[in-house]
Amino acid sequence: MKKAELESLLKSFFVFFFSLLSLSAILVWFEYQKSVHDFDQKLFNDMRICSFDLKCPKYEIDFAKADKNEIFDLQKNDLQIYGLFMISKNDEYFLKISLQKSNYERQIQQIQYEAMLHFLWAFLALGLISIAFSIYALYPLRKALRLTEEFSRDILHDINT
Repeated sequence: MKKAELESLLKSFFVFFFSLLSLSAILVWFEYQKSVHDFDQKLFNDMRICSFDLKCPKYEIDFAKADKNEIFDLQKNDLQIYGLFMISKNDEYFLKISLQKSNYERQIQQIQYEAMLHFLWAFLALGLISIAFSIYALYPLRKALRLTEEFSRDILHDINT
């Protein structure tokens, strides 16, 4: 492989690879954000179901005073993730169903691990695809170089004879 061919191969590989890799990274980021949002929604729905029968060993149940703006939404603080639910015939206190933050973070780390695993598989696949595209893009250059060399040899041969 000649110097010009090698340079063209490397340049086309890096252009293909980094453009595809950046798009893949953006897609994995969106997938991660969506997975966290879906997990939060599932967690809040589980808490809502728990508020009806109170038979949920993985959650802590308590009563709390709160602003009405905080109900029907998942709340997060330094110690726990919780949801506030209305109690019938009581406007002052709310049912607080919470999950320890360490349990929540463990689940989020699992989601991060899965997203990174998807990114690594994409990294490998995109590397192979970029190599294939680079070799394919190199073909016209090789053909042009061969034609140029053939033409130069023919001209030199004609000049010498």
